[in-house]
Amino acid sequence: MSWQPTRDFHGYGETAPDPKWPNGARLAVNFVMNYEEGSEPSVQDGEGFTETGLTESTTSQVGMNGRDLAAEGMFEYGSRVGFWRLMRAFQERGLPMTVFGCALALERNPAAAAAIKASGFDVCSHGWRWIKHFMLSEDEEREHIARAVKSFQQTVGQSPAGWYCRYGPSVNTRRLVVEHGGFTYDSDYYGDELPFWQTVEGKPHLIIPYSLTNNDGKYANTMGHSDQWFGLVKDAFDVLYKEGATSPKMMSVGMHMRIIGHPGRAAGLWRLLDYMQKQQGVWITRRVLWILMMVAHGITAFLMRQMEFDADRHLCRVAGSETFDSTFQNIRCLNLATRVAFDDLDAAWREKRLCDDLPALIQSRQKRFEARRRLKVLREDHARNEGEK
Repeated sequence: MSWQPTRDFHGYGETAPDPKWPNGARLAVNFVMNYEEGSEPSVQDGEGFTETGLTESTTSQVGMNGRDLAAEGMFEYGSRVGFWRLMRAFQERGLPMTVFGCALALERNPAAAAAIKASGFDVCSHGWRWIKHFMLSEDEEREHIARAVKSFQQTVGQSPAGWYCRYGPSVNTRRLVVEHGGFTYDSDYYGDELPFWQTVEGKPHLIIPYSLTNNDGKYANTMGHSDQWFGLVKDAFDVLYKEGATSPKMMSVGMHMRIIGHPGRAAGLWRLLDYMQKQQGVWITRRVLWILMMVAHGITAFLMRQMEFDADRHLCRVAGSETFDSTFQNIRCLNLATRVAFDDLDAAWREKRLCDDLPALIQSRQKRFEARRRLKVLREDHARNEGEK
């Protein structure tokens, strides 16, 4: 039977590991801009209805046949206006963010794709389209993943480092993402405040949890003005910052161009960014740099705690030369690893843009640490056997 997700109610338990953020930061914060506009369900793209999710008028379609031109305009506001306002908010402050992009949406706005490419912001695939993956068949989902990757390579000049579905994945998504290859993480999980590893079809895979709580989607439900949203997310930040004195965590903040891109809501975002920048010991970063941190600093402890260990096969696997492969794919990836080791993470990300295969780097590091762990087990077994003679 193929891999299937299982429930885990324990996680890291009472004492979470120290992720060792750069410069001893208490809290790592990642802002995510969801780029969905142009890929949502629509009459034009064959769904027979107009999507109204996360707009100002989610119930106004009652009794409507055909296109909802009002909802179409609300989505278009996001790509025409909100996108540029959010880009300015971060670039004027010299802050990074991550783009959860729907591939078809970026195809339909080449200027926005070019701006993302030039910005240095990292890209996580939000799907080929902004649709519900749990409603796709396995073959359909496999095709959507492949089409999305190919599209991003053409529009933003890079393969997406991660994957995140609309709302929730199917039971097949994580397995298909690993099967496709090239992804270093997915964010289809809401149940933790630190990244963690899973073994999927025998391969280590990183999960970087996301948040629908620290998210401007609240405006579509109960919130009316920016003071409320600012207060909610600031309170979350303050709690995590205080706890971070002894237990550093990460914090994701989700944004949508058609929601927080409006002036009255962007004001709350501005206040939040300015407030966070005034605090000491806060690392505002790209999502992809969390991956590099996991590889460079925390992977040994995370692997030993999270990865499955097959005792019946460890002897023959350790004996294989492939397991001991600690070389990187090329000199540029080696340069990247060196920069990461010295905590120069922004430089590392810029170098990553020259590195052809970040997943190969990460898998190589994983093999190296796994080989050391398995060799340690062999030595302990040997010492135990010698002691019993």
